[in-house]
Amino acid sequence: MYNVFDPCFLNDSPSPVAVISGGGQGHEPLHSEFVGRGMLAAACIGEHFTAPSALQITEHVNKHLPSSTPILFLVKNHTGDVLNFQLATEWLTEQGYQVDFCLVDDDCAPLPAHCIMGGKGLAGIVLLQKLLGAYSLQLAHSGLSGQQQLSVLTEQARQWTAQCHTISVGFVGDQAPEPDQLLEQIKVGVGLHNEQGIMQLTSGTFAEVLQHLHQQLLIAPQRSRLQIQWSSATHDWQQQFITAPVVTDPRYLLLLNGLSGQDQQQLDHLCQSVSQQLAQSEMTIVDAIVQAVCRGAHPNAFSVTLFTLDDRALSCWQAPVDTAYWQWGK
Repeated sequence: MYNVFDPCFLNDSPSPVAVISGGGQGHEPLHSEFVGRGMLAAACIGEHFTAPSALQITEHVNKHLPSSTPILFLVKNHTGDVLNFQLATEWLTEQGYQVDFCLVDDDCAPLPAHCIMGGKGLAGIVLLQKLLGAYSLQLAHSGLSGQQQLSVLTEQARQWTAQCHTISVGFVGDQAPEPDQLLEQIKVGVGLHNEQGIMQLTSGTFAEVLQHLHQQLLIAPQRSRLQIQWSSATHDWQQQFITAPVVTDPRYLLLLNGLSGQDQQQLDHLCQSVSQQLAQSEMTIVDAIVQAVCRGAHPNAFSVTLFTLDDRALSCWQAPVDTAYWQWGK
């Protein structure tokens, strides 16, 4: 396990809200290589495919941040991540820190009727890290108090999470198949740790798979999204479900993520196929990110994320960023 902190974060005056995330090793560059100005202030990385412990998270914050710095935990919806960041939230609040929590459940695969915990956290969290890191810097110069900045940033984080939808697929076959190519053992909705997909097919063409991914992304804004919040007054966690706000004349960010270490040529080929499928809905794609930003355990899988842009999100996306993995606008 290891931790990463942006050594320049505390140089900002006035101080922004610290956006912090984390998860297990094996998903790199996720989390650790997105620490830097305009994204994460810090990341906590656990053992292989294992969440960082609550103690690790708390000690990392204690070591680098004074209690006067507001903190937003941005957490993928995986059991270990959620439980440990929850516990760290409680401990840090008792120590006098101002801490809030945003749950990222961007997986839009259909859920079983008995499931009340929302979708899994997938690659969409990287887009949210970029947007919220930039918005945190904007709020630092708003004249609001630290607590007010944290409240505004958290509310925006939850809204933007509801605008972020990811669908993944794993299969046996070429890593960059042609539309008419037959694939085997297709798992739509496969998780980062190779959890079973919601749709299991013995075989099917790549075109059929793309049609199913497209369909899930189109209906995704209709689903309710789970959020949880720690109440210092009642000393318990409260749940709420939110839905995506209506965005007039929507524009989209497209993220084609290689879950299995595909090379850039293969990812570009996959993105071309996905873009041709999405073009049937006449979507306005403002920017397409075609990279392996979040790796998983399946030997041959990729994910597609659509983020519905509003004006503020577009501004934050275009804002400068300086991390190990992404740099632009410096």
